[in-house]
Amino acid sequence: MFSRRLLLWAVVVIGLGGGAGLFLWKRLKPAAVSEPAAVRVAFLPFENQTGDAALDWPERLIPLAASRQFATVPNVSPMPANSANDAVSLGATHLVYGYFTRSAAGPVVRAFVEDARSREVVAQKDLPAGQTRWVDLIPGITAVVVSQVAAGAKAGVLDLHNDEAARSMAAAMSATSAQDAVAGYEKAVASDSSCGWCWEGLVERLSKNGDVDGVLKAVAGSRTTGKGMSSLSRARLDLAQAVLTRSLTERADALERIAQAMPGDQASLLQLSQVYVALRQFEKAESAAHRAVQAAPLRPELWNNHAYTLAYLGKFKEAQAAIEQYGRLDTVTANPQDSLGEIALMSGQFAEAAKAFQASYEKDKQYNNGAALEKSALAHWMNGDKQAAKATLERFFDDRAKQNDAWLELSKARWEYLFGQTVQARNRMKAFAAQKGHPVAPFAAAVLALHALADGDAAGAEEAARTARATASTPAQRVYAAVATLALDPDSKLVQISDEGLKTEARALGLTARGAWKPAAEAWQGLLAKQTGGTETPYRELLALCLAQSGQAAQAAPLVSGRWPILTQEQQLLYDFLIYPNLFYTRAEVSLAAKKQVEAQRDYDLFLQYAGDRNDRFGQIARARSAARL
Repeated sequence: MFSRRLLLWAVVVIGLGGGAGLFLWKRLKPAAVSEPAAVRVAFLPFENQTGDAALDWPERLIPLAASRQFATVPNVSPMPANSANDAVSLGATHLVYGYFTRSAAGPVVRAFVEDARSREVVAQKDLPAGQTRWVDLIPGITAVVVSQVAAGAKAGVLDLHNDEAARSMAAAMSATSAQDAVAGYEKAVASDSSCGWCWEGLVERLSKNGDVDGVLKAVAGSRTTGKGMSSLSRARLDLAQAVLTRSLTERADALERIAQAMPGDQASLLQLSQVYVALRQFEKAESAAHRAVQAAPLRPELWNNHAYTLAYLGKFKEAQAAIEQYGRLDTVTANPQDSLGEIALMSGQFAEAAKAFQASYEKDKQYNNGAALEKSALAHWMNGDKQAAKATLERFFDDRAKQNDAWLELSKARWEYLFGQTVQARNRMKAFAAQKGHPVAPFAAAVLALHALADGDAAGAEEAARTARATASTPAQRVYAAVATLALDPDSKLVQISDEGLKTEARALGLTARGAWKPAAEAWQGLLAKQTGGTETPYRELLALCLAQSGQAAQAAPLVSGRWPILTQEQQLLYDFLIYPNLFYTRAEVSLAAKKQVEAQRDYDLFLQYAGDRNDRFGQIARARSAARL
């Protein structure tokens, strides 16, 4: 759910053993809820005892078709299983199995429903086949199962309409080659163009083969000829297309229809909430996440997701309560405390955030490569507690040194800069960037170029960017080198990038570093409008900075009021030297414009606390000091 560029950078950072991971979306509705006893129905193969090999295909088809009809039955989870022992080990509460035999009138299907705990048969039904089509027998099997495990419920549509298609679908399911499987499904849809399950099987098989064009063609064909398929199959096929075309709006529409057909399917609701987060439609995201926890209130990850959707709405108390419920359900991992820390930090509760991050680290020091400890230091830093921040950082650096973290030197330089030791930070980055063959050195050179540009050292910026280009050997290293180069000169022919968004981003960075506030604000505004939810933090902060610096602090207020940023590691590399400690200055300007003198003074003081030897190119330090004397 992150942009293509951010995902690329995340892969690189994680691959090199970097610290902070990407954020999870989490959420919780702190209500007293109880989950219905889980009903898990395992559908086993139906054995062909007729001696007629021509009837082998129903063995595979009957359990599949019956189980798929259960997709829309609330509070029941159907599952395939090869044997009773396998089913019990997977947590099945009921077993459905059977066989075919012969009678004087013809073949007979005998179906059984068994309680998996007591191993007692609780229902059975004989269905005479005779001249009846096999597809007409399946609803009878489904009905007897529904009567035992979900009395009063209605099974879903049997999206299969003739035996010829059913036979071809069964053959495709058991095919040993991808080519035969595709051929089987194609034969099935040719026999029954309204068989949604057949179209789904074809699309799934083509997708596994990596045949994107084939998937899109199949979905288009299903729309043309599959007029009678179920609404659920239609929605699933539309979802497959939306994923491939990367259309978030179409994906949300398809997931809404799936959730409507399957109101108890927490997996679809979780996906739906995350898509709405990406679309920055946070009210809808919260609604979907809430429905997910209602459907499965004992699944901790759903509360986690719910908490984050609440936080995105600014409902921090509810979000924190949700995380507490998450922690009650997940007592094993360190993530609940980490989530609690992130939400506290987002809401400006820095002391509480530092405490939660520390608890997360103490619970599992290896979780996210110890990133919680660095986030604890950041919370102390934002709270103005330099001593606690430095002490926490010493622990973090010691931990990363023991783990041979390739990013350690760059992380130290980052923090030197945040504490106002800008000369020391640049010297460290310059020495690090010169280490030939080090996998992080090209990144250090690119970051150094941006720092030098912000300090007004054009020659130093050019030299560092040249080093970044010369030493970059991987795609991600080249991306960072290109960003640095284009930040210095948007028209540079030294790098080739086809991504127009990335070019705009580099240009915005360069304008901001130079203090060209109005054109920078316009660039960040355009970029912010295109960002998916969860990735927009730096764009919002930098737009607010540019607005405040161009005399439009009131317009910056909605961007920063009541919220504080958390950056992913790849965002830190590019943006944090512009965001920290400028975030204090921006908020001071916003408070001053609103005539909130006390709040403005507090943030000016925090800004000055971390000014250090920073070059005051744009008069921010002088203005903050002047305000301090008022």
